[in-house]
Amino acid sequence: MILSLLILGILLIIVSILLLIKFKNEEDIKYNRINKIYNEINEYNDTLDDIILNLDFLINNNDIKSTDKEKKVKETVDLNNDKSSKVSTDTKSKIYSLYDKGNTIDEIAKLLNKGKREIEIILKLNNLNKF
Repeated sequence: MILSLLILGILLIIVSILLLIKFKNEEDIKYNRINKIYNEINEYNDTLDDIILNLDFLINNNDIKSTDKEKKVKETVDLNNDKSSKVSTDTKSKIYSLYDKGNTIDEIAKLLNKGKREIEIILKLNNLNKF
């Protein structure tokens, strides 16, 4: 009787270990998928940055023919673009702080006049960076 209980206990332990290994493998697969998506987003951002730099280069090459007055106007626009990237960082920090305070995505979108999907993506990317 005791021997059969011992064998049953050992079998249960083996089955438990096998199930734990299976669940760990599934979690690894999910984690790898998330990392793949994150890397694809980074590649997309890098490509977008390259396109923007190339467009800036083309615009600047066309500036050689423009007058000094037009150049000053474009420099002012460039300064405004630099400020807009700072606003983007400020917007992200506002989103994080509002979310940490317990606001929903809908409330944050209404407060900041942004799209719900944009808020969701920013929050998800923030969570991916914590890995």
